[in-house]
Amino acid sequence: MSRQLQKITHSKIPEIREKLLESQGGICPICKKQVDSPSLDHKHAYKTKENTDIDGLVRKTLCRGCNRLVGLVETGHTRCKISYEELPEVLRNIADFLENQPYTDIVHPKENKKIFK
Repeated sequence: MSRQLQKITHSKIPEIREKLLESQGGICPICKKQVDSPSLDHKHAYKTKENTDIDGLVRKTLCRGCNRLVGLVETGHTRCKISYEELPEVLRNIADFLENQPYTDIVHPKENKKIFK
């Protein structure tokens, strides 16, 4: 069963953004905070072999910062030789890496001036 896609113009963005935000209770699904600067998030379409039937589709309304972060991750994964299919697992691995704080006692040279004042 194929779905009927809706093509919209830029003038419809505020209406759709607000409707989605209302259905989300005003909360960003990424940071779980109240959205104060809403952005209509969508799956970017790329001129690559990885295009799918979800390219271009609107997902949710995010706060501006989270929308930017999602965009950076989603548009930058190919530079890191990570496929779109691998991306969710890689992001979970990043979260695990950061939560487990695998730190040494070595200060990176870029941080020396900040640490050793």
